Amino acid sequence: MDKVTQIQLSLEQLSLLFVSSIDSINKSSGFKQVDSHYPITQKNVLTDSSKTSKDHVDEYSTQILEVSKKIDSLIDSLPELELSKDIQTEVNNKERQLRTLQRDLDDEVLKAKKFSDEISGLFNKVTEV
Repeated sequence: MDKVTQIQLSLEQLSLLFVSSIDSINKSSGFKQVDSHYPITQKNVLTDSSKTSKDHVDEYSTQILEVSKKIDSLIDSLPELELSKDIQTEVNNKERQLRTLQRDLDDEVLKAKKFSDEISGLFNKVTEV
């Protein structure tokens, strides 16, 4: 399995740990009434009553730290992207060209909008007569 896929799977695992930890905290906490239209009737009950909410938090915290460290080490092990000066110069030139073309495109769109507004105004004048 390549490193990018390992990072992706680790990120998925990390997100599941976050969701599970929030769910565990939510289930073990007491309810607080926030809207009188929705009465609270009973507290959520954890299926594993042998663990306290602190035990759950500690367990998830440890797992989250382990997965985060794994992701960091995988990212650090990725090869660095090294561009030669010629390639970097070419990339910079292409970026400048792209910005110039974008400005030209914006100018042309503005001209087309003005022209369209003028034509609409002329049609309005013709239809009024």
